[in-house]
Amino acid sequence: MDLTEMGASRLILDEVDSTQDWLSSRWAAHPEWPHGFLVAAHHQWAGRGQAGRSWQAAAGLNFTGSLLLREGRVPAERPFQLNKAAALAVRDACARLTGQSLSLQVKWPNDVLAQGRKLAGILLQLVWKGQHLAATILGIGVNVNQHDFPPELRATSLSLLAGVQFDLNDVIDVLCRCLDHRMRQIAAAPDQLDADYLANLYRYQEWAQYRYQNRVLTAGIVGVDARGCLVLESDQGLLRVQPCQIDYL
Repeated sequence: MDLTEMGASRLILDEVDSTQDWLSSRWAAHPEWPHGFLVAAHHQWAGRGQAGRSWQAAAGLNFTGSLLLREGRVPAERPFQLNKAAALAVRDACARLTGQSLSLQVKWPNDVLAQGRKLAGILLQLVWKGQHLAATILGIGVNVNQHDFPPELRATSLSLLAGVQFDLNDVIDVLCRCLDHRMRQIAAAPDQLDADYLANLYRYQEWAQYRYQNRVLTAGIVGVDARGCLVLESDQGLLRVQPCQIDYL
């Protein structure tokens, strides 16, 4: 199969605490690992999510992996572009695999939802050398063949959506092709990337409730700024909030 730059070189582990930690602790000592090198695991028992949260995944049923992005391809003035590209790529892959594009949305800053339930997530870890971005470790988790989830997670999977079981290797290949396409858009078509992100953004231009500064706030999402802050319109005017400053209700 013709593989893209993303995932063209890959290593599949039987089990690991966290692919993110495994790759972030080893990449600098392995110059032979190319841009787009992927490490995935059949079982990850200490996966990491946003803001120190854990990523729960049943052994052998889901995709958990991390990619090495060696080159700083994101303009310094627009650091959130990489996050946009990664989130959209995961959404694209899930849409292709399930055929349910209309029900899939990106939830700022790092989740992919299907019918309002969590299907996938991303985690970006930036590695700096002085003022230069030396590498980025992109962690991805996708619920693939798991059917049972704790109710509080409000989660779903590709299998539940499509009614079939998936070969994890096929999921990886589709995901890598979608990542390659979206990563190239960062430089080649940034305006299209921005437009696609807003078109698929959960609650975009919808009024909803959030917990902000220990109170319930009614607001509408009107965008995401260049530095990745969520922009909300409320009775207080425009608010720009960072991850962990707001909760969706």
